[in-house]
Amino acid sequence: MAREAFSKENAFLFGPAVLSMCTERIFYLYERGNYKMIKRPGLIAIIALLMTALLLAGCADGTGKDDIESAGPPDEVLTIIWQGKETEIAISEIMGLDIVEMEAATIDSENNDSTRLVKGILLKDLLEQYLAVELSDIYSIRFTAGDGYAMEVPPEVIKERDIILAYEMYGEPLEEKKKPLRVVIPDERTMYWVGNLAKIDLIEDREIKEITGMVFIDSLVKVLEAQDYDYHGSIDKAVLAADLLMEFREKQEQDFITMLSSDGIEKKEEKEIFKNGYFKITGDGAPAFIDPELISGMWVKNIFTLFYGQTAYVSALQSIEMFENIKSDGNNGIYLDNIIEKTGLIQSDNYILRALDGYTIEISSENIGKGLIYIDERQQLNVYFKDLEDSCLIKDLLSIENKK
Repeated sequence: MAREAFSKENAFLFGPAVLSMCTERIFYLYERGNYKMIKRPGLIAIIALLMTALLLAGCADGTGKDDIESAGPPDEVLTIIWQGKETEIAISEIMGLDIVEMEAATIDSENNDSTRLVKGILLKDLLEQYLAVELSDIYSIRFTAGDGYAMEVPPEVIKERDIILAYEMYGEPLEEKKKPLRVVIPDERTMYWVGNLAKIDLIEDREIKEITGMVFIDSLVKVLEAQDYDYHGSIDKAVLAADLLMEFREKQEQDFITMLSSDGIEKKEEKEIFKNGYFKITGDGAPAFIDPELISGMWVKNIFTLFYGQTAYVSALQSIEMFENIKSDGNNGIYLDNIIEKTGLIQSDNYILRALDGYTIEISSENIGKGLIYIDERQQLNVYFKDLEDSCLIKDLLSIENKK
């Protein structure tokens, strides 16, 4: 018999035979008087102990191993965070909920329309069954994929749309990189359709502060250290996003940034994630939030404004692209009232306008909206008040804030 036949794995099979041979030999020696000190009752006990040990070894090393091999991979789970508490739900349980199947329309990042047949479950059903939470209790939802891609869905979308956690598309299981679940929000952009869903953060409330001042990015970046940034083969200029959030006014306490692009896309990002990235100020899509540590789907291009605390950081370049242009005294620009209305700058009796060199001027609420803001041939941001009794021009406009 081969040596390996007497390994631990085979102890269960060969143990009785070995013991039988050993027993016969021991009894034989006993009868011949070679083991005078061993008495038959003690010998039987020893044999019983040996057999028990071998049987247990066989169970531990054989049967246990078979159980591990047959168990298969553990079930995947979806993590939901609500009011600081984590709840893990098995994907197999989620797929056992009531099924919804429908055609869902969407628009991709290139503004191409498409309609997709999806099958899954409604998020509201999942939340009601496992957390006793209704969507009406939630301010916004942040979906996070396994690779770190995250997207926060704003309250207006939550109120107006169904949110589906899909596990099939076009009658087939999701492609491997999108498994186990993909968020589907009909009639919304695909940036909200987070695949490879791993975590859902339910945000109960956001403290939205009144905007009491604006800082113009176009002037601000002139005093920040810019560096070369390779953007898809184009060498553009970028500044550290953390430098952009310098405290010009009161200390900010908000833990998230809201970015609004010129095409209406709104994205919220955690402040610490934003501060670790870059703010691209030249080239295609500028100004843009980018970060080589994040997947490109989390970048935001053509930023009109970003909101942080009570301050709106505004791109005059994008503003001029967004609103109707007015030509006055050879300058082509837009009136300030367009930006004031869009950013939600609060009403004040008077406003303080500050230039990059520190020069300030006070303008009343009646006249602030009449200022024509434009970028001259030297890429200098200016504002011109033509209709005032004392017409004035402010060069390198840096900020506007309400006078307290």
